[in-house]
Amino acid sequence: MSANTWETGFQQLGDGIYCYITNGKTMMSNCMLVTGDECALVFDVLCTKPLTEAFLQECRRLVDKPIRYLVISHCHGDHFLGANALPEAIVIGHHSLKAAFDQDRATPRMEAMQKRLPHLDFTDATYPYPQIYLTDGCSIDLGNRMVEIRAMGKCHTEGDLALWIPDAKWMALADVLFHNVVPPTISGDIDHWIEVLEGLEQCEAEHFLPGHGPVCGREDVRAMREYLQQVRVQAQLVADGALSMKDEIPSPLEERMIQAGWLETARTIFSTEQYAAKIKGVPYRANMPRVLAVEASRNR
Repeated sequence: MSANTWETGFQQLGDGIYCYITNGKTMMSNCMLVTGDECALVFDVLCTKPLTEAFLQECRRLVDKPIRYLVISHCHGDHFLGANALPEAIVIGHHSLKAAFDQDRATPRMEAMQKRLPHLDFTDATYPYPQIYLTDGCSIDLGNRMVEIRAMGKCHTEGDLALWIPDAKWMALADVLFHNVVPPTISGDIDHWIEVLEGLEQCEAEHFLPGHGPVCGREDVRAMREYLQQVRVQAQLVADGALSMKDEIPSPLEERMIQAGWLETARTIFSTEQYAAKIKGVPYRANMPRVLAVEASRNR
């Protein structure tokens, strides 16, 4: 199996632990269901209601417990737009979600996304405002199975949550971890992100579900951390005037990621520019039409 292909679809990861793995491309993220003796918890949903319903249908063939909780890992739509498939669940999210949802709903983003991705059905897309807002983490008893929701700080977004399942040594990291997919960093903090990944390399978890890409282990957490460190190195070259970034020509780091078989390599441009701006002490605001155009040109 090459780096840019992996098994997709419904998978059982362990006793009472199930996930859906997507192909990692635009709007295609992963989600997890974990169950105890009394109830179940879903960590993220897929980007549309039909896709989420298909995942839940597979889970319900094997799980007869009610899905009591839905944890939304962060404010990006590929992780929450299908939440209408779980109308009865108690929604848990980071305290930053409300402001992010309010801002997103104030723009015509959904219509534009439907035009850009006509193969997906966003008809029933929703913004699942939490009933429970978290600043720090919390523990939940699903019935003879404790799970922990951990607040990871500002990594990929203003407030990223992860799910830790101690008895199975599994951790679902959402977009704190990308595996064989280049992460977008423009709404995050690369320095803090690297610190978090360093900690995860030493943590008690043995298996990880990333937000994008196949399930993996500590060596893949390390690969993600090393990529972000390489972004900082390349950004220093840009800040020093020793390297120019061009949309039409892959940078040295992007070339390495292409050779490694990672997806969405054009994101390296914007991560480098973002960090170079930080080095120089100037603001950086991504031009999203440009971002989408460059990513589309690489994906042809």
